[in-house]
Amino acid sequence: MFNPILDTFPDNFDGYLIRTDFRIGVQIVLLMGDDDLTDGEKIVTAFDLLYGAGVPKSIEKGMDGLRWYISGGSKGDDEEDENLVTQDDESEDDGEKTFDFDYDAMWIYTAFRRTFGVDLNTVKLHWFKFRAMLADLGECAFTKVLEYRTKDLSGMSPKQRSSYAKLKRKYAIPRKLSEEEAEKVNAFMAALSTANKQDNT
Repeated sequence: MFNPILDTFPDNFDGYLIRTDFRIGVQIVLLMGDDDLTDGEKIVTAFDLLYGAGVPKSIEKGMDGLRWYISGGSKGDDEEDENLVTQDDESEDDGEKTFDFDYDAMWIYTAFRRTFGVDLNTVKLHWFKFRAMLADLGECAFTKVLEYRTKDLSGMSPKQRSSYAKLKRKYAIPRKLSEEEAEKVNAFMAALSTANKQDNT
């Protein structure tokens, strides 16, 4: 297990060079959540992103390195911290993701500026450092949004429940439409466009 107090931040996994910049970690996390890609496509692309001077010949070794990298050098024992970074955490009420690196990018950016004085747009930062800092942000807009999304509404008064339910809906991460839903929306928009053209003639 990696110890940031005693160990140098690594630039390789078992001799295989890795790209350490936090942007690579963010891209891999987003990649793994892309439902438009197959598992095989995700793995191949993640390996290409992570390994700088050659992918391990063994898929098992490559996957070990990928898991080790995303977990920040740990064995994945810290489930809460792991969920925060991998976007796997889901609220008990609706099964929605806690956060998304795309949707919440600006909040994360300002949170790092506010808490650490770090400009994520220009800084060079190891992924391990980034994920540790992400898990230790102080009170800010981003952490408030996380609170709204994960708030347990049980045991609240009806007024409080209604208030927090509105906040949950307001700050919920937009759900990606299924193919069937997207087709229905497109058909509706096409029909609406046709109707508007007819009204203007």
